[in-house]
Amino acid sequence: MKSPDDTLPEDAPEGQEAVTQDGDLWILGKHRLICGDQANESVFATLMEDRKAFVVNTLPPSGTDLNAVLVNCSCYTLPNAAWYIWCLDFKQLLAVVGNLQAVEIIPKQHIIWRKIPSGKGNFYPTSHEAAVFACKNDPPQRDEKIYYNPEHEEAVFGAKK
Repeated sequence: MKSPDDTLPEDAPEGQEAVTQDGDLWILGKHRLICGDQANESVFATLMEDRKAFVVNTLPPSGTDLNAVLVNCSCYTLPNAAWYIWCLDFKQLLAVVGNLQAVEIIPKQHIIWRKIPSGKGNFYPTSHEAAVFACKNDPPQRDEKIYYNPEHEEAVFGAKK
């Protein structure tokens, strides 16, 4: 297990081996970060121990068993957890929405992160990432300001043109 006290250089020297290996768990104050496969339940068990998350913020890698990732996330979240599942493209967005319903997570809204155009994309340069905002149950009321957009931000945010 690593802690924030472990010192690492800002940029690893070229040719140097990676510091983090599969299975490494980093403790970052109240937060935990693990290097591992999101579709593997034992990775979640190690990461979460007996804890339940109140926020899921993930970008499932392409080629991963999306249903397994969402099932694992669901097993380790509180009943009213906020879910933010980021998608690289429209096909992944559709797959996420379909798979969320299969694990009884309710898609509520999509969110757009406007970025500086990358110049990549099949037909148009990509200048955004989309997320699905979802939850297991109805979210708390806005005035509770727990973790559902407490500042009432717009659904499109990020870089200005």
